[in-house]
Amino acid sequence: QLYGFMTYIKRLSLVMSLRKGQYNYLYVLIAFVLVGLIGIQLYWINKTIAVEKNAIKRSLNSDFEKLARQAEEYASCYILRAKTYINKGEGIYLVKQKVDSNGNYIGPEQGGFIDTVNLFNFHIVNGDTILENYPSLELRRFASSLDATFNFAIEGVRDPASYAFDKLTSENLKQAFDNTIDIENAIGRNYLDAQIKEVLRRNELDTNYSAGVKKQGAGAFLILTDSLRQPYSYRDVLEVPLFANEVTEPYLLVIGLPQPFAKVIRSLSVMLISSVVIILILILSYAYFVRTIINQRKLSEMKNAFINNMTHEFRTPITNIGLAIENWRDTGKNPDFYYNIIEEENRHMEKNVNQILELATMKHKDNGVAYEPVDMHELTRKAIESFNMQVKSVNGQLVFEPGAHTHHIYGNEREMYNMVLNVVDNAVKYRSANPEIHIRTYDEGTWLVMEVSDNGIGMTAETQEHIFERFYRSNTGDRHDVKGFGLGLSYVKYIVDCHGGTILVKSKPGYGSTFTIRLPKNNKT
Repeated sequence: QLYGFMTYIKRLSLVMSLRKGQYNYLYVLIAFVLVGLIGIQLYWINKTIAVEKNAIKRSLNSDFEKLARQAEEYASCYILRAKTYINKGEGIYLVKQKVDSNGNYIGPEQGGFIDTVNLFNFHIVNGDTILENYPSLELRRFASSLDATFNFAIEGVRDPASYAFDKLTSENLKQAFDNTIDIENAIGRNYLDAQIKEVLRRNELDTNYSAGVKKQGAGAFLILTDSLRQPYSYRDVLEVPLFANEVTEPYLLVIGLPQPFAKVIRSLSVMLISSVVIILILILSYAYFVRTIINQRKLSEMKNAFINNMTHEFRTPITNIGLAIENWRDTGKNPDFYYNIIEEENRHMEKNVNQILELATMKHKDNGVAYEPVDMHELTRKAIESFNMQVKSVNGQLVFEPGAHTHHIYGNEREMYNMVLNVVDNAVKYRSANPEIHIRTYDEGTWLVMEVSDNGIGMTAETQEHIFERFYRSNTGDRHDVKGFGLGLSYVKYIVDCHGGTILVKSKPGYGSTFTIRLPKNNKT
């Protein structure tokens, strides 16, 4: 019946191993879903940022439109003050005056006379406008020239010296008859800089910018704010028309702005932080899931190996016992020989059962076990007695060197005995030809140190990383002459941890291994 049960367990492990390939499909499926979720999240983040940038740009456009209108009003005040008016003599302008023989003017008081003519006040509205003709004075400006041409035709006046006309400067005439705006003086860098910075501060943006004013379609700027770069060197450039209602070609206010990244981050901080947290949770969850699945796969593989080993370990003594009984029944001779075989195989099965029970006790620390003083030297001598004959049979040596002065610790004697038994058993299992196993103890402060060294086959660095894991067995553990479930050293680690100690291993393939166990001397809990 026991043999049939072992066969059933082995078949079950084979069925479980067939499903390992399904893990790969699960990894791909969950990774695809995770990438899709992260992609959707990033898409909405990017879209939200774009919407926020557009909102900021619309707000800036509106504010800079208002700024342009204010700049036009500011410039209009300057132009109004600088407009040239022709308004001399309150509408009466001197045309003819009597002179004496020396050419000196004779005033009315000395019997002279003055001829006058009414003149007009005029205000230039358009540079291409031809002014009205008056009976006594014609004033006309040609569109092809910025200079003004005056034609005088005043009846009854023949003497050039008989009239005087206030001279208008050429610059005043040019300003009077031309709509060209002196934009730099009309607006000015300081005014432009102050107004733009105010708009940027109002929109909570960095005031690092560059701006300029130029004619529409022109390449050069008439005004350029103090900056190392021109507006077009920025990624975000706004162009706002100035004096668009004038007859002449309008101007453009060009503003180069840095990316409004800080403003976007501030306005979307809650959403962005939440999205980043969600993405990190998804990634960490997937990583944790994959790690858990990998660990479960390893655990499943180790359990399958354990079941295979357990099946073999139980099948062999069961078969040997069955053969011994059958031969004894058939021959009826040498009962002591067959009795010894049955006893040895029964002891082997008992040992296997105890190891399985140890596996069950490793799940929970038994705090109810009372600790008592344990003589580690005496306990070690008892534990290695069962290995002396086995080591000598292969021409080996098992040496115990008790060097610790304080060799009593507080602990559970049964657990300490099993700990030493398993460490020595591991050295015997993985021995080389002519094995040499040395056990020694020594004091290290408040610690009792036990070292178990051998000249066996050793182990790789990878094996050393997993040697204390349950069910783990290295590749050499699959040899037919090495028996076990992969529980011995994990059980040792568990016992050492329960007693507040540490265990380390140093090994090199082909040069043996050394296990160092440190146990506190006064651990009463």
